[in-house]
Amino acid sequence: MNSRKIALLAALAACAPGFSAHAKTTRFSLKQLLVAGDDNVQATAINDSGVIVGTVYAGITDAATGISIVGNTTTLLPAPSSVTPAFYPRAINANGDIFGWGRLTGSAAAQSYLLQGTTYNTAYQRPVIEPSNIAADVVPPPMGLTSKGEIFFNTIYSLSGPVGTSYGIPPHFRQYPSMNRFNTIESINNDGIVAGTSFSFSGLRTMYEGQGKNFTQVLPPGSINTLGGFLNNKGAIAGSYIDSTNAYHGFVFQSGTYTTFDMPEAASKVFVTGFSDKGRVVGYYVSVTNPHIHAFLYNGTTVSSFGSFPQYNNVDVVINNHALMAVSSQWPYLGNGPINKYVSYRVTCSGVGC
Repeated sequence: MNSRKIALLAALAACAPGFSAHAKTTRFSLKQLLVAGDDNVQATAINDSGVIVGTVYAGITDAATGISIVGNTTTLLPAPSSVTPAFYPRAINANGDIFGWGRLTGSAAAQSYLLQGTTYNTAYQRPVIEPSNIAADVVPPPMGLTSKGEIFFNTIYSLSGPVGTSYGIPPHFRQYPSMNRFNTIESINNDGIVAGTSFSFSGLRTMYEGQGKNFTQVLPPGSINTLGGFLNNKGAIAGSYIDSTNAYHGFVFQSGTYTTFDMPEAASKVFVTGFSDKGRVVGYYVSVTNPHIHAFLYNGTTVSSFGSFPQYNNVDVVINNHALMAVSSQWPYLGNGPINKYVSYRVTCSGVGC
């Protein structure tokens, strides 16, 4: 075949549907999570076996039930006790243990719970919301669980602070150092190291990581506000920061070296929400040109975006070590007043960007 025929065939192929001379080498598949027809599902964690945990809110009363999802099979998790109406999972480890919280009946108070199989380990029951001066709709801040059974949880004492922080294996707990009025832990790894942020009413945040009495400030060059604090089991930490021009950047810090990354398009906000042992960072950003939230995956070299969510969403992206993800977005919809509804997806990634 001569060169002119080859060129003609190439031109015809370029006009065919689905053909691109610059075909995407990273593809994302999003499958919405449904539980018995209910689409009001909040996915909160995924482990390396691909088990997703979260909560389904059913019916006009939004009755909450903890769930675990394996493939197309959903299991409803039992309530912790007769006085706690629901279990809200927040973390699952490699052993399948699930850590979360539940609110005591008739009270604003809530406490943490660890579900192992079908049994709740009472040693892990600790207050995460104190009833004093707390609105009933307050949700506990981040909670975490390692494969060794170490946990972290943050306790809200009042809406004006401070927030109490604890980490370790019961009954031996340590406290995240109090560097400012508010201090929250965001993650813990299998070495018992925690990372989190300190901040005041001004909203400016400073990140720290460490354990015991040995904590180090995490401050990317040029940062005036550091967000996140997600550790992996390789000793690296991921987050985002704002520079003096109010531009957002993502970063990874490991062995004393900062690596920064930016979104595929101009972003007015960038938030990291997860970090795998394979060095994959996930989170979301708000586009400047298209005021929607987009999820992203950073593979250590490039950033790929996927999904498009309305601007007012709260979006959380979690990832395991096989590039399997779960995305949960929250949006208000019209009805009998403003109601928060969750929409969640199981996400698979294929291609070089994963």
